[in-house]
Amino acid sequence: DQMSNSGFALMDNLMVPPEQLRKAFDIMAKSGKEGSFELAAMARKFPEITAGAKSLKMDGVDAVASLSAALQVAMKSAGSEDQAATNMTNFLGKITAPDTVKKFKKFGVDIEQEMGIALERGADPLEHMLLVIKEMTDGDAFKMGELFQDKQVLDFLRAMIPNMEEYQRIKGEALGADGVVDKDFERVMKGFNAQWG
Repeated sequence: DQMSNSGFALMDNLMVPPEQLRKAFDIMAKSGKEGSFELAAMARKFPEITAGAKSLKMDGVDAVASLSAALQVAMKSAGSEDQAATNMTNFLGKITAPDTVKKFKKFGVDIEQEMGIALERGADPLEHMLLVIKEMTDGDAFKMGELFQDKQVLDFLRAMIPNMEEYQRIKGEALGADGVVDKDFERVMKGFNAQWG
């Protein structure tokens, strides 16, 4: 049920074509193996997360890889998968909120323009905005606190900003995934058949 719900969310919110769902699930599974946010938890949380990602105009399997990788890194400042997902969902919700837009303007940054730049270049909007925040704040917790008062958002940024290379590595590994879910299913079935054979 959770996998089918996340499949619908991938198609509805991220515009992943049905024929690319297998690839999307492989990406999710591979990123789970690279970190500690497992595929089952992603399946449970993706409907909520992808709805937030839609506001950043994220789409396709590249967006699946971005979100999956970000969840792995978000675990660094979260006590559980649920907390990591909440932290990330709050960030996705707050980045385009009117209050945030005003605060960024005070720093001389136009969020809408930055999103446009990312999309025009075919860049990852999530990664682009994180790099903008990194540049604005130098990773300083107090400066990040001036941009966002939300504890969950700050927890997400505290994990992501110092670990952008790890995020990029996991995303790259995940995008190269092929047949991960099938191999796992085959392994489980072999064990099951051996047990009952």
